[in-house]
Amino acid sequence: MLAVKIHEYPAEKLQNFLKKHEKNCVQLCSSVKHNENNLYVLLEDEKSEEPWGVISTEHSIYHCLPNLKSANPEFEKCFNSLIGKKINSVVGEKEVSKIIVGILEKKKFKPYCTNEYFLMTKEDDSALPPPASLLSMGEEIVSCNNTHAEDLFDLQFHYLKEEVIPPGRKISDFYVRSNIKSLLKNQKVFVIESDGKFVSKVNTNAIGWDWVQIGGVYTDQLYRRNGYSYCLLSTLCRRINKQGRKCVLFVKKKNTPAQNLYEKMNFKKSGEYQITYFE
Repeated sequence: MLAVKIHEYPAEKLQNFLKKHEKNCVQLCSSVKHNENNLYVLLEDEKSEEPWGVISTEHSIYHCLPNLKSANPEFEKCFNSLIGKKINSVVGEKEVSKIIVGILEKKKFKPYCTNEYFLMTKEDDSALPPPASLLSMGEEIVSCNNTHAEDLFDLQFHYLKEEVIPPGRKISDFYVRSNIKSLLKNQKVFVIESDGKFVSKVNTNAIGWDWVQIGGVYTDQLYRRNGYSYCLLSTLCRRINKQGRKCVLFVKKKNTPAQNLYEKMNFKKSGEYQITYFE
């Protein structure tokens, strides 16, 4: 098995391969679209007609490895030649992620915690009421831009603290502001404004060719049970579908209320996802 930098591999062949598996790896596809560094196409041998897999290896490992079904010495050797001294996380389809984590443990990388998710997909905007019909108390849907960075701070801080940052780890104001800056530059962010402040949010996390990954779904605790997340998701899904793309997200297996919301919106469970964080 050999690894080739993505810019050294035919773009059309790479795109055709990834689009077959895109809903499982939108973040990776987005990185490929932007030709980011430390992305590799894996080939079974020099005569291979199409990729065996695609992987990113800088800090957070994202992967599209549909051919990795069990321990594979050739893959392990190739993978070990690509990784650096620092790994923050492994992100992707559950069974493949478990194999990668096992390889890293052999190299003395120590997992800190693992979160398990359901992957959920939605291919059209059927069964969604018009967003405006869900608001009755003078609330306003806002499409955010750079001028809203500070207004987003509290929502994003609590979202990251409760849903993203591993237990026991601290979150700095600088990290939150950097995260918001990246979202506003590269993604779409919708919020609901009520009582003069932002109280609920949703955003895209990654934009592929045919699929868009949704994330950042969070409502201030004092404003929950008002249908705000449903309203924002409806708005965002409609926008994504209008662009000819489909929606995908992942939800923690323990988060039954969120699963119920997504199923109400006609999202379907279509796989299992895993994020493992390292010390």
